[in-house]
Amino acid sequence: DVYKRQVSTQSTWVKGLKSLEESLGKYMEGGTIDKFYCNTCDDRVDITNRIRLSKLPNVLIIHLKRFVYNLDTSSNDKLNSKLKFPKNISMQPYSLDEKNDEAYYKYKLAGVVVHVGTADVGHYYSYISANRKSMG
Repeated sequence: DVYKRQVSTQSTWVKGLKSLEESLGKYMEGGTIDKFYCNTCDDRVDITNRIRLSKLPNVLIIHLKRFVYNLDTSSNDKLNSKLKFPKNISMQPYSLDEKNDEAYYKYKLAGVVVHVGTADVGHYYSYISANRKSMG
């Protein structure tokens, strides 16, 4: 696909969420900034600040933020909660691109990297799709 870049990594939250789509939606929904100074209108206005992907890559790596800092213990904790993720996903709701080609937004799961251990120590291993030809 000539209009996609090669590789991009997107980080997203896990804590309190049930699925990858929910996580991406939460991460990209943004928030309100009260009394933001606007140079154009020379006034303080309320704005919504949010994240959208400007260009979709050929390969999209989604990093789940499973390590959080615990203020009570002054240490890092690992989140071991279950997060459902699909074998296929459309990134259209998270993109600024306006293509008429549905296939442009579609991604197929190619692999998963798993961490076993705590926030301080552990090992990583991966599951990779053995049928790479059908990956598109």
